[in-house]
Amino acid sequence: MTKRYLNSQCRNGVVYKYSAEWTRRLESLQHWEFYWFQQKLMEGLSRNEKDESILEIGVGSGFAANYCRSKGFHVSTLDIDPEKKPDIVANAVDFDFQEKYDHLMAFEIMEHMPYQEFEKIVRKIPLFIKRYAFISLPRNEISLFNFNLKIPRLPVLNWDWRILSGKIRTEAHHWELDHGNTTTERVESLFDDVGLKIEKQLAHRYIRFYALQVD
Repeated sequence: MTKRYLNSQCRNGVVYKYSAEWTRRLESLQHWEFYWFQQKLMEGLSRNEKDESILEIGVGSGFAANYCRSKGFHVSTLDIDPEKKPDIVANAVDFDFQEKYDHLMAFEIMEHMPYQEFEKIVRKIPLFIKRYAFISLPRNEISLFNFNLKIPRLPVLNWDWRILSGKIRTEAHHWELDHGNTTTERVESLFDDVGLKIEKQLAHRYIRFYALQVD
């Protein structure tokens, strides 16, 4: 099996794995669904005013940033991987955020750093974000059974039976929700402690999406 993460960087004894190779291929239907939920999360919360700014941590394929630019947002990107051509090449863990932005997008990225570093970034969000932080986090679960039923003139009915996995299956993930002591309750309490109000939550498959309002 070919590994998805071809490159790595070591900081303070921690290995961060990343790759741009997957961005050159057609992505899975599941990943396209995640993009849709990212934008649905932001719907109605971003005013889309002239010069409204977004900082995206973790460029990925570039889809989210380019889509937001097409809607009139000014988007700046930050990524550890120079191959993805971000505006800022840096590791978010030790980056000194000096500029303030209206919004933050951090989708499928926070789990790629140790939980302690994730906490540090969350505590800094009110210092460089004015309005909303839009983030996603994976829950440590797998699907045992998934079934869709299509009945004419009715919405598609879906049954998805999911259980906790018990181990982290993605090689570049340092942590996941509800694995060990990184419970959902602990993470949501952290948001509350630093003044980030959960304005909206969405869930799709194993991903939890949060819209966090900065007090």
